[in-house]
Amino acid sequence: MKFSKIISNSFKYPFSGKELIFPFLLFVLAIILPFGFISDNNIVMILGLISLIIFIFILPGYMLSVVKNGTKESFKIPKVSLKNNFIDTLKLIVLDIVYSIIPVILFLILIPVGTVMSLSVNDLNSFLVQWGLILGIIAIVFFIFSILKFIATARLAHYDSLSKAVDFTQSYRDLRNIGVLKVLGVFLIIPVLTSIIEFICFYLSMFVPYIGLLVYFCIIIPIVCLIRAFSLGLLYSDGSGDDFDFDKFEKEVQKIKYGRLY
Repeated sequence: MKFSKIISNSFKYPFSGKELIFPFLLFVLAIILPFGFISDNNIVMILGLISLIIFIFILPGYMLSVVKNGTKESFKIPKVSLKNNFIDTLKLIVLDIVYSIIPVILFLILIPVGTVMSLSVNDLNSFLVQWGLILGIIAIVFFIFSILKFIATARLAHYDSLSKAVDFTQSYRDLRNIGVLKVLGVFLIIPVLTSIIEFICFYLSMFVPYIGLLVYFCIIIPIVCLIRAFSLGLLYSDGSGDDFDFDKFEKEVQKIKYGRLY
């Protein structure tokens, strides 16, 4: 799949059906608590706290189901499933921990070593070079494992298997099969593009107090999250062994929108 197609279809995805209301409702939960503080209403604050906890433990798992739809070449926006989304969120937490172990261990080793070595350095330039090298190595390792975890997240969504997701070797193979440059493109460019949209929309929301922020948090942010999650799914569809059918994708979008198949 061409990178341009991944971008264009990812940006079309949030508007492909009426089910967009589901992610909107999740983000509505997140803003109940601030209203409780503003109104100084204890009941609203308690409800808001409960809603925020639900939001935190459901949203990541829900977005994983969006990634899964992308890997399966389906443009449908999934419904919220409290049980499944919660379980998927827990799996994502485990995945984060597993892919953070090596970078964190490296960090915990190199920082003390660098500190001890710097005690014997009297020249400022040597000191800066030494710490620049240490921090550079740490940053590179963290970046590499972030890329691997990016692919592993798609594997978790596609196979619904944590054991397959924590398989470092297979994640690396998928990375090579898809193409390093294409993966880097989705990993870096999609967040940049959506962040620009977020910034512009947030700036515009300032001109319409309260309502503007509500629209931003309950509509714009969910759309951005859907774009990012679906783009990962589309990316992985390249490496899952299946060929993505763009004609099928476009026809299904038209069917959902207009109720007939072109």
